[in-house]
Amino acid sequence: MDKKELIAKAQLKNIPITESKLNRYISLGLLCSDTKGRGRAKGTLSHFTEESLDILKEIQSLKGINQKHIIFTLFWRGYNISWHKLKDAVYNFALEIEDKFTEVNNKTKDPEFADYILNELIEESVPKKKPGRPSNQDLKELKQQQEVEKESFRNILNLVQLLAAGSSMTCQGLKLFSRPNPNVTSQTIADADMFLDWLNLRTIKESIQRSEEDDYDNILEIIHCIQQYWNEIEAVSERPTVNSALKEIVHQINRFYPGGFTFRNVTLIRYLILAMLAFGKHQMILKFLKSVQTKTLFNQFVNLPFKKNNQ
Repeated sequence: MDKKELIAKAQLKNIPITESKLNRYISLGLLCSDTKGRGRAKGTLSHFTEESLDILKEIQSLKGINQKHIIFTLFWRGYNISWHKLKDAVYNFALEIEDKFTEVNNKTKDPEFADYILNELIEESVPKKKPGRPSNQDLKELKQQQEVEKESFRNILNLVQLLAAGSSMTCQGLKLFSRPNPNVTSQTIADADMFLDWLNLRTIKESIQRSEEDDYDNILEIIHCIQQYWNEIEAVSERPTVNSALKEIVHQINRFYPGGFTFRNVTLIRYLILAMLAFGKHQMILKFLKSVQTKTLFNQFVNLPFKKNNQ
């Protein structure tokens, strides 16, 4: 069907669409068409499939999401979108992150101002105590909690400054966010550094620029695998006998990213697509996700028996 037919069919399905809005969706890569020439000096004719109507309906249901971000959600759902436009959107997202990191880095070069920002963040993140005069124990606990939060925020700030300066994430950097482990050797750190070398803003942008259509096809296959695992985890987590660790994983992911690894959270989708493009090694990831050994270990984990604590 051509544009006029698509608009007419959409309106019959109570999907409000105009030619100018349709052209915008096409320019954003949300709709793809086969273009054929009409003959010499007669221009071209765009032909849309029936899926275009489904896409328009999906777009209508995604109110509240920035139109420039809708392409991430449509891709995650498996719709046929323009991979060139998706590539542009991912690259622009990487630039946004770089700009934010640079802004934070510039504003926190002054140690006193950095401490001021950290204290403001702590004030917002630490829960307020009950009304009334706090006891000495309450004040002690509050101070301890504030120190823990301050250290966490300082580590995050150090990471932002590291990446803003053009450096790569290293195992030493990751150690800021974890407890000391005597089993971690210098060789382990060296191996981890090679694995983490991709986590560099310059490297990430170069990876996106080099990406081709096959990369996006592979990522979509990875997404489907992740969704299958996630659907099983969510289903199992509803059982009364579920392992408490599994229930906590689901709770924490849904706490920070409502909807988990589904198409419902565009923020998580953008980060995951960016990370998969930057990391590469898609065939290796697919091989791991599809292997019998991985599926066996996964089933063993999700079906671990629930153990009650002995009172």
